[in-house]
Amino acid sequence: MLNKDNTAIIFGCSPFINKISQDNINYLINNYYHIGINNFISLYPNIKNILYSDYGVYDWIRPSLSGQNILLSQTAYHNNFVLDNREKPKNIEYIFDARSEIFHDLSKNMLCMFKTSALPAINYAHLKGYKNIILCGVDLTENWNHFYSCHDTSNDIIRSPKRI
Repeated sequence: MLNKDNTAIIFGCSPFINKISQDNINYLINNYYHIGINNFISLYPNIKNILYSDYGVYDWIRPSLSGQNILLSQTAYHNNFVLDNREKPKNIEYIFDARSEIFHDLSKNMLCMFKTSALPAINYAHLKGYKNIILCGVDLTENWNHFYSCHDTSNDIIRSPKRI
């Protein structure tokens, strides 16, 4: 059994999340600090923390929000709530600045975000003091398929160069 005090779970939107039983995922959600990335909330609305970096994600997840902590990039905050002049949610826990370059100066207090929201989620969990960070449904492949792809492939992305 993992120590609950120093373990964080990062939930992604990979179709591989469907290989884990709903009971097991709900157990992890209910018993460990966790972050659901992007549209994970559509599958598990009981998550407590959501992180997204792309400003368009808010439109996907807004109907599912019900008091979750929102962790988002300054760019997403600016585009969603400043430029679009939307009401700002009261449950924004942390606004991070991120760089998308592979190598950047960590002394500038910026999280690394290279090609995936998983990196700032991992970095954020580490900054919160979690020593064990477990990825569930976060695959690092060339194709970014999603658990909802069997219904809608419009959000599937093929990127190059390949992720590592």
